[in-house]
Amino acid sequence: ELQEAESGAWEEASLFYMARLFYSLKDKYLLTFTFRRDGFSGFSDQNKFGIFPSGALGWVASEEPFFQNLSDIMNYLKLRVSYGSSGNRTVGRYQTLAKVDGGYSYVDRSGKSLYSQAVSSMASSELKWETTTGINLGGDFGFFNSRLNGSIEYYNNNTTDLLYIVDLPSIGRFNKFPDNLGKIHNHGIEVTLSSLNMKSSDFSWRTDFTFARNRDE
Repeated sequence: ELQEAESGAWEEASLFYMARLFYSLKDKYLLTFTFRRDGFSGFSDQNKFGIFPSGALGWVASEEPFFQNLSDIMNYLKLRVSYGSSGNRTVGRYQTLAKVDGGYSYVDRSGKSLYSQAVSSMASSELKWETTTGINLGGDFGFFNSRLNGSIEYYNNNTTDLLYIVDLPSIGRFNKFPDNLGKIHNHGIEVTLSSLNMKSSDFSWRTDFTFARNRDE
């Protein structure tokens, strides 16, 4: 009769640093800069941390003197642009390491079960953060004393070092391998509109509209 005891434990750590600088001049010229340094213990020593900066500029055109002639129709207009990177770490806490499994796999001449161990997955020490870098152009607007509000967004992103589980030929011991493989190009446009059609002390009627078009490659 075989008696077997099992136990398990795991350990992982994440560490995130972020610094942000925001500057506003006369509430119409806006600047934001963000710096992120993200770390995850699941990556190898040389790739534990990823650096992801971003910046954004905004202009509230409706605060300009020349815009006052349009205020009866369009009371708010903000234009903005941003560019930066973000990271993705969808890997297991020990996925960069080789895995060893054990079990009673063999029997000797006397019929006694023998405990053995074998490598069940390969190490992938070169794994690193998946990075998405992109630009976003947008505008926010309000008409008729903000009874009609909306925004228009255009985005264009590129994802590199894509974290992907590669299928290996089944003739070997291992059939899967995690790697940074491939890239994705993603772009599209989003439009939102919100209107306040009627409002009283006990009744309000609001309409919302959303349109989105996205393309991946």
